[in-house]
Amino acid sequence: MNTNRFLKFLVLSCVVAVSGVLVACGGVPSGSVATVADANISKTDFNKWMAIAAKSQGQQNPGAAALVLNPPDFKECIAAKKASAPKATAKAPAPTDAALKSECQAQFDSQKGQVMQLLITSAWIKGQAAAMGVSVSDKEVRAQFEKTKKSAFPTDAGYQKFLKQSGETEDDILYRIKIDALSTKIRDAALKGTDKVSDADAQAYYASHQQQFGQPEKRDLLIIRTSDKAQADAAKKALESGKAWAAVAKQYSNDPQTKSSGGVVKGAVKGQQDPAVDKAAFAGTKDKVYGPIHGSLGYYIVKITGVTKGTAQPLNKVRAQIDQVLKAQTQQTALQNFVKDFQKSWKNRTECAKLYIVDLCKNAPKQAAQPAPGTVQQAPPTAGG
Repeated sequence: MNTNRFLKFLVLSCVVAVSGVLVACGGVPSGSVATVADANISKTDFNKWMAIAAKSQGQQNPGAAALVLNPPDFKECIAAKKASAPKATAKAPAPTDAALKSECQAQFDSQKGQVMQLLITSAWIKGQAAAMGVSVSDKEVRAQFEKTKKSAFPTDAGYQKFLKQSGETEDDILYRIKIDALSTKIRDAALKGTDKVSDADAQAYYASHQQQFGQPEKRDLLIIRTSDKAQADAAKKALESGKAWAAVAKQYSNDPQTKSSGGVVKGAVKGQQDPAVDKAAFAGTKDKVYGPIHGSLGYYIVKITGVTKGTAQPLNKVRAQIDQVLKAQTQQTALQNFVKDFQKSWKNRTECAKLYIVDLCKNAPKQAAQPAPGTVQQAPPTAGG
């Protein structure tokens, strides 16, 4: 099994805001990359996850020491790159500090967004869970961990190798599993009560979607369409004199489809014909000739030759199907509203240090378009992905 499944998890970005939570004041402390409400996200945690992300993206050799990407000067990163660089030659001189700094900056930028997203959304979920009284026990987390570990790693040796290569500890994995479990419980709490469908709503849906629950009424018709009323009058007069419908259609009709079939239309369903024809065909009486009728494409002569009544399943036979549809619609709307309120509320409580600003920070530059409701946030890619 792909070991990537063991660590990737969806961080719910759709939980409802809870009022009354104070926004942290005074900016971001020097040892932190961001504040979320009254909690700080430390540079130590940021650097740890940056190293993990770098390994997962193959930016470091297995077993190599993690690069420390401390902006803005990147001294540690430059020094590490110098130490690991091949010996300079006349043809391949040593890279300048400026070139190495540019490399460090590019590596930092490529990973920063993913890591900040992980750390900020995790803080949001912990804060929201506390506000809603949602919790996950260590026993639940451990059970999910063991289940996933067993599926991803048949042997403990494989698991230990993965830990070494990824740079993560078991505590890191347990933490991410806990955040995932909290997000699921928050979502479930937000959707509580949305699985109820009233009799009135079910009846209204049933009444407005009859074609889904049976066969519509069908009518067999004879139709002649002419370009003007004089032609239609002449066609009707010919029919009244006893001339066969097929012969009259061939002589007068300008509709290539019905003209070639002698004017015959079998099994017409309401809504398929010109609205003027529909009105006469489905309100009229069998064997009676109607027209001339002025429609959007000309003048029509219409005769109803057969009626097949529509059939419908009773409401009690399709209630479960209707309930399923309405539940899904209700839950989708609830979740979208949940997302919108959550993102707005928690973003307003998130401030990032200048060098660590991402879209989730309230002090981020305004975007032309906001993420669509329901978008999930994902942890940085991990080994095996």
